Amino acid sequence: PELKSQLGNFSANLEDFNTSAVTQQMNSVYLINLNQAADKITNLSKVQTNSNIKQQLSDEATRLRQIQADKETNIYPQMKNLNSSINTLRLTTRQMNGTVGEVLSTVGAAQDFLNTNTTQIVKTESRRFLDCQLGYFTAFTNWASLT
Repeated sequence: PELKSQLGNFSANLEDFNTSAVTQQMNSVYLINLNQAADKITNLSKVQTNSNIKQQLSDEATRLRQIQADKETNIYPQMKNLNSSINTLRLTTRQMNGTVGEVLSTVGAAQDFLNTNTTQIVKTESRRFLDCQLGYFTAFTNWASLT
């Protein structure tokens, strides 16, 4: 009963497994475009009269563009791979949930069968055993009476 309960709980947890929150968080990171912010900073630097501030803003815009380029080269492919893995996991959990349900159903049917037929099975097998032993005894007595 405890194992059956654990399987049931496992199945329930699979149903509760929600990947959409993870996907949503991934997409929020994925969709941020730092080039837009870099363009705004570049435009802001163009109107600056102070050359130090102008250079700092220009450097920051360059860094943001580099981060965006790194993101597109490194992070985007990894995000696509992760998204694919999450989709595979989602499908696998659905299949596992179905499999666990089938196992629980089969175990329940087997338990019901044993509960209702155990007495008859024991009687039948005991009768077979006794008939076998009686056959040996009969064969022995027949042999003994001939010798």
